[in-house]
Amino acid sequence: MGFLLFLIIFFIVVRLAWPWISRKLQEKAARMMAERMQRDFERQQRQHQGDPFFSMFSSFFNQGQASRRQSPDPSAPVRRKVFTRDVGEYVEYEDLEGNYHYQSTETRTVVEESQISDAEWEEIR
Repeated sequence: MGFLLFLIIFFIVVRLAWPWISRKLQEKAARMMAERMQRDFERQQRQHQGDPFFSMFSSFFNQGQASRRQSPDPSAPVRRKVFTRDVGEYVEYEDLEGNYHYQSTETRTVVEESQISDAEWEEIR
């Protein structure tokens, strides 16, 4: 009799506490996944530290982390620009005088058609 009472109380407690238990398990799984992704990202950064192709896009990969930093890390290496200022050419633009708005010369006529029904239907009861 005592064992049956224990089982009933156990299932009642589990039933009442299940939303809290479930939420805690989901939070733990999300935290573990975030930590794993952070470790993988840091490992990837270390592997590609000297790779010139990867360094061109490192600012793109670090966008999310840069916004979370409190202050810039003074010990971090300074990144050099991919393109210097003397690369490229200056292009002059000039404004065109006049009215260049498109105006259609053809007129459209819209004919309203009646709705066509090709099937007769009857309600099934």
